[in-house]
Amino acid sequence: MRNFTLMLIMFFSITCYSQTMDIVWQDCFGTTYGEDNADFVCKNKSGYYISTSISEDEEGISNYHGGLDAWLVFTDLNHNTIWERCYGGSGNESFKMMIPLEDGNAWIIGHSNSTDGDVTCATENWDYWLIKIDSLGNILHQNCFGNCETIVDAISTPDKGLLIVGHVPLGHVDGFIYKFDSLGNILWTKNIGTTFATEWFTSIYETSKGTWLITGMLYEKGEIVECEVDESVNYKDVWLVEIDDTGEIIWQSCYGGSYHEQANDIIEVEDGYIIAAQTSSNDIDVSGNHSNDDLTSDIWIFKINFNGEIIWQRCYGGSDIEGVYNIYHTNDNNLEVLGYASSNDGDVIGHHGLSFSDVWYLRLDIEGNILHSKCFGSNGHDMMGKEMMNKIDDYNHILCFTSRSQSGDVECHLHPIPNQGENNWVFQIKDCEFYTPTVPSQPIGIDTICVNTDSISNYSTNATNASFYEWIMQPNNAGSILRNDSIITISWNPDFEGTVNLKVRSSNDCGESDWSDELKIETYICLGKDEIKKNIISVYPNPANNKLFVDRQQIHNYESIQIVNCKGDIVYADMNFNKRSIDISSFDNGLYVLQYSNNESYHTIKFIVIK
Repeated sequence: MRNFTLMLIMFFSITCYSQTMDIVWQDCFGTTYGEDNADFVCKNKSGYYISTSISEDEEGISNYHGGLDAWLVFTDLNHNTIWERCYGGSGNESFKMMIPLEDGNAWIIGHSNSTDGDVTCATENWDYWLIKIDSLGNILHQNCFGNCETIVDAISTPDKGLLIVGHVPLGHVDGFIYKFDSLGNILWTKNIGTTFATEWFTSIYETSKGTWLITGMLYEKGEIVECEVDESVNYKDVWLVEIDDTGEIIWQSCYGGSYHEQANDIIEVEDGYIIAAQTSSNDIDVSGNHSNDDLTSDIWIFKINFNGEIIWQRCYGGSDIEGVYNIYHTNDNNLEVLGYASSNDGDVIGHHGLSFSDVWYLRLDIEGNILHSKCFGSNGHDMMGKEMMNKIDDYNHILCFTSRSQSGDVECHLHPIPNQGENNWVFQIKDCEFYTPTVPSQPIGIDTICVNTDSISNYSTNATNASFYEWIMQPNNAGSILRNDSIITISWNPDFEGTVNLKVRSSNDCGESDWSDELKIETYICLGKDEIKKNIISVYPNPANNKLFVDRQQIHNYESIQIVNCKGDIVYADMNFNKRSIDISSFDNGLYVLQYSNNESYHTIKFIVIK
């Protein structure tokens, strides 16, 4: 007999490896013939924002203004598009990063040189465009500022405002900080640096003290810069700066070697901070570098205590160029590092291209030892930025970069000619051992049904890591499943009577579970009104619960009534029945037969008990 199966079919195949991060979903966003650069991917509570810069209109793209527009797509957690729209004017716009807020709104930082369309604040210069959108993509507030700065990171503040950091050319390059209120108005700005040297900022982090730690780089000591690693002015070092709510420096320190270093991210742990940087040195603070000169680099992870003293440091890479974007602290006290790799030796395994960059994922223990390493990308150049990686949880990330090549891990490309055009390749990686879907619980629901009076019933289950559920009902002609999720609705066949077996299994983008234990459901055809009229005696309600009423108006001189269950056991007997009801509160769920007789005739009537 054919199984009755309702299942959401996923369009991708899954291969699961133990203790590794694997691609479980991917797609390309952009236009067919365009040069569509990836801007960012960002998660909120209910889905994902994917931003791509597009230069042409086509089907499926709303509100295109002309020139270069910022195209924002919002999907649910299963990557189905909920809404999309373009932002901009008749000039050129692009987005750079998004900062989601707890209330469902989000800040977006981008560029604009339009003075029309969605842009109400810009000049014809290439200004920064700050907008706040609601959950449907509507613009709530906007502001335009600057034009020569380079913004590299931003963070929301407790007052629902925003802190933005980057660098600005003022003779030489200085680090800068912008503070905005909740409406996008500038509250204050600050440049931090020296008169004749170069300094810039790369990230900002809120500490447990309520202060702000900024990572960056510098070339030499002087004026406001109070630290240096060595006296060379030709190479840059890591610069950490702690500021208060007004931008005043509380503390600063420098780290590195005799060549180039640059920090790109920082996290706080129980006993200090861990910094994600890259280095070309192999002396002073740095040891274990795989590179041989200042033209190559390793990822450099080091830990400091709250006094700024180095506790440990390690280098990761091969003989070519490696760099870092993000570092995360996991709930099991490990570290995750996302960066890029051009090598295919040393610590780097599985690189796709020749000398081009892959995305490089590292999982480390809290002392910096490698637990897992994997490269993702095409055979081409797969560079991205800090804003193009978004952590969902400790075992799940969504990423994007601009792709020109359908090769390696990249299975999609919108341009009809290979290696032509650019698309935003978005992909999700998971540790499928952690995300294996569990076997669902045995279905819960009513197990005795009067199908011609109770035509609809609901059943439920639960499972961990389940995205989809597949239910099977045997035999399949017993009814139909109207809704297929952790809770289902069955519409019963009013002509079916017998035993139905119901089971379920769960699945997600990592695979599927085994089947649950079966629930056995007994279905019966109960007497309808037409049938009752043909009988000398009737009972109600049917199905019954605690009490069964007997209509005896049409009978006389009956000597006995007894009730038999489905096993043939007599569960009630009265040899001289003269009542109007029978207490059945002790009866189990199921089918029963009431038998009544006298010296002249014998009759039976079926009823069902459901509690």
